[in-house]
Amino acid sequence: MSQRQLALRSGVEQAHIARIERGAALCHVATIRRLLDAMFCDLLILPLARKRPGDALADQYMRIPQQKYLWDEGPALLPRTPPA
Repeated sequence: MSQRQLALRSGVEQAHIARIERGAALCHVATIRRLLDAMFCDLLILPLARKRPGDALADQYMRIPQQKYLWDEGPALLPRTPPA
């Protein structure tokens, strides 16, 4: 289908279709939907994970400051109480 035919069928200007094809124009989802409807196509949006869930959880865990406990440092830092 030519740009001219697509413009007539979709109601989107031919010049705008040319700019979209060149990557010189941004368009709304509604415009994309009009173009796809004119071509008898459906729009399907699928999420694509940037990381595996386990890796994302591990990164998140590493960003949380870990709490220090007295027993982590050994018995030398425990307060000594004088014998009664």
